[in-house]
Amino acid sequence: ISGGANRVARIPSAGEAEAELEAARRAGARFVGIGEADYPALLKTLDNPPPLLAVKGEGAVFRLPAVAIVGARNASLAGIKMARMLAS
Repeated sequence: ISGGANRVARIPSAGEAEAELEAARRAGARFVGIGEADYPALLKTLDNPPPLLAVKGEGAVFRLPAVAIVGARNASLAGIKMARMLAS
């Protein structure tokens, strides 16, 4: 099963959720919900958009044109080099 698509989601405990919020705060991130102005409009068009995002930086950047590079979590060295070349 690839990507965990068939895995049942586990609801974290209140303590785990608080720890995640605190870790995000320490990293300078905040959470944006799907109904908020800073939530990326294109992300809303997905079949199952994430209801909550951790965002670091200015949310207005989501209104600018963008390109995404998606790859394997365990990318090969050649894949990493290619992604870096495309990103630059």
